[in-house]
Amino acid sequence: MILEKTNELYNMRIKQLRIKGRIIRLFRLIVNTGYMLLHKRADEIVLNVSMNLLCNKVFHSNIGDDINYYLIKELSHKRILNYWDFFNLRKQPNFMVIGSIIGWMTNKDSIIWGSGMREPDNPLPAIPRKVLAVRGPLTRKYLISQGVECPEIYGDPALLLPKIYPPPFVNKKYLIGVILHKNDLGNSIIKEFIERERNKARQIDIKHYKDWRQVIKEIVECEMIISSSLHGLILSDAYHIPNVWIKFSDETFDGSFKYLDYFASVKRPIDGPLVIRSRLDLSDLLQYKDSYSPITFDAQKLLSVCP
Repeated sequence: MILEKTNELYNMRIKQLRIKGRIIRLFRLIVNTGYMLLHKRADEIVLNVSMNLLCNKVFHSNIGDDINYYLIKELSHKRILNYWDFFNLRKQPNFMVIGSIIGWMTNKDSIIWGSGMREPDNPLPAIPRKVLAVRGPLTRKYLISQGVECPEIYGDPALLLPKIYPPPFVNKKYLIGVILHKNDLGNSIIKEFIERERNKARQIDIKHYKDWRQVIKEIVECEMIISSSLHGLILSDAYHIPNVWIKFSDETFDGSFKYLDYFASVKRPIDGPLVIRSRLDLSDLLQYKDSYSPITFDAQKLLSVCP
């Protein structure tokens, strides 16, 4: 009886949250559409990325997605709209930039510049209008298999961040910085490690943050980064901070495809992740710092096809 009551309350709560989510989304669609209609088409760019945008405010949820807004705004000097957050009455092309989004967000009006695949298991939702660059060669191979023309131009556009925010001059404060994928937040092994090494290690939150530049500053303050988040690795590479890919099991939500795709694009040796199943040792982790090699990335080539 108690179990039935608990399940009933749980299902009711889920239903309430879904209703609330639909109301919030409808509100965002209406407000953003009005915002779009009040401005000239020539002054705006439509992104097709995974972020929540209301007028010109980003509601932070993951820096790897949110950074789309800040990067493209600086590169274009235009207002940013998100394809999913307004009624696209003008039928503009939409630009896919940072994120593992090609496999589920592509449509016939999409122009891809730097996006990648999460996993190559499903058919492409639609043939995009054009592909200018992709995150890596594995994504290119997938697109070609789907009948899409794709140039050999690679690079996650997040690697361009130093061009709009040069590395800050800060003193090193920590030996190790930890950046976790959203599904790993609250991991007990990391929690114990941070508490034990609190003066030498820090956790960098890329989900609950206020200013993306502060996140970069915290990364640069570390001697090295360990990360289960792809964009934790990419941001560290962009600012020349040695880093190590970690996982907490052999099976994770994201799999390995997008990581291997990125590593191949910047010619990083692909040894697989460091799988963490038990207590972390600081000295063991620091050994990986010396084996890190800077990435090979042609920023100008990626910028040369920037739409």
